[in-house]
Amino acid sequence: MQTIKWIIGVYLAVQALTLANRYGCIWESRVNPTHDVEVTMEGGKQFVGDLSQAWNGDWLLKTTTGEIRFIEYQSMAFKPVPNTLVAPNASLWRSWRALVPMYVVLAIILALIGYNLREGKARHQP
Repeated sequence: MQTIKWIIGVYLAVQALTLANRYGCIWESRVNPTHDVEVTMEGGKQFVGDLSQAWNGDWLLKTTTGEIRFIEYQSMAFKPVPNTLVAPNASLWRSWRALVPMYVVLAIILALIGYNLREGKARHQP
């Protein structure tokens, strides 16, 4: 029975980390959209604007004429982005929003593991 609990726990931990990573990346893209992205839609129509994601996973392209929400597209073209790790005044914390949800979930998982290990040792002591 204990093995099944651990398997279910690992499965739930992986799912929680995956969701935290997904929503962290969406949060980061909402705050810092990618600029000057050229999107070609399925019909061949092209749009240029700032690209981010909606909370439900749809793509959002803010153009000069408004906002376009889409899921399917033919292609996306990005301008080369300078490496921010070697750029002057660059910070590793620039994308903190993408990492914080995953770290919070990881801290909760580690706390639960520690609690379960401590409880297991307490049960086996005379």
